[in-house]
Amino acid sequence: MDWFCIDDKLLWVNLEQFVIKKERIFSPSSYVKTLSHFANQNEGSRDVYDFYEFMYTSKVFEKATTKELISMVYSFY
Repeated sequence: MDWFCIDDKLLWVNLEQFVIKKERIFSPSSYVKTLSHFANQNEGSRDVYDFYEFMYTSKVFEKATTKELISMVYSFY
């Protein structure tokens, strides 16, 4: 988002709420990429990270590649 110089303070809040509400429309790979973008921007509330943790324990990422799993773990820390 920084590439486009978007200065809307509610952008990340709205984006994370959309991702949480539409929990089954994205592929597991897309969720990993979205989480990485949130982490790279130092964004994401505790709700979004709880959502990803719930999805992980619900076996959504069961077929994720090693690279995707490492990316998820790295995003949490």
